[in-house]
Amino acid sequence: LVDLALATDSVDRLDGNVYSLTSTVNGVIEKINVYRGTALFKKGDYVKKGDLLVDGVMTVKEQVVKINVLASLSIIAEEEFTHISSQDNCEEKAELLARSSLADKEILETVTTKEEKKESFVYKTIVKYRYIMYAG
Repeated sequence: LVDLALATDSVDRLDGNVYSLTSTVNGVIEKINVYRGTALFKKGDYVKKGDLLVDGVMTVKEQVVKINVLASLSIIAEEEFTHISSQDNCEEKAELLARSSLADKEILETVTTKEEKKESFVYKTIVKYRYIMYAG
């Protein structure tokens, strides 16, 4: 028995015309595999959105040559969400709202803190998730 569904979006394919890989999130590199190109960061490094992670150059006989990038990496990213409520003890609700914003991500950990302001409660939830990137 096979269930089929018509795709609504095109599938990303490796095309070989990529000359750099840039971070789209803030986080710590969990794993990096560079098959072609030059890694500018290593496992455990903190990267910011916009950082050039893999450059499409390599040195051959003391000469820099432009090449296409073939790489994959995993980043442990985190985002902070704020929920303001007039009710006390809404940590679970704040956490569920934060998780729902990242429903398509592999969530690893959530931490929620509560701060009491004049007539309301401010819940801050930090969500850590795994983000996979690839180029090639």
